[in-house]
Amino acid sequence: MVSPTLRGPIHPPPPLVGSVVEGFQWAVLSHPQTVALIDASTDVSLTYQQLAELVSAISRVLYSHLKQVSNHNPDGDLLVALCMPPSPRLVATILAVMQMGAA
Repeated sequence: MVSPTLRGPIHPPPPLVGSVVEGFQWAVLSHPQTVALIDASTDVSLTYQQLAELVSAISRVLYSHLKQVSNHNPDGDLLVALCMPPSPRLVATILAVMQMGAA
């Protein structure tokens, strides 16, 4: 089945998962080449695999930065403030923060 407004096939929803991160990981493993998001302002699209790679890169940078500038253990409870324009990078950054276990 193809969506009239989205590019590509519509896949069934994931089985019940415990978190957004688990749902995202399921989508990456189940449908890595499916378009995950489209930036309407630039018409740029990212597949789940591309989005996962961006999330991993951002997670590594955030973890490294938090480890250098904080007296806190980056593996502990952390709050991360984001101020970014709407974009695929914002979505990836939100997922990276969630994947790190921060809020």
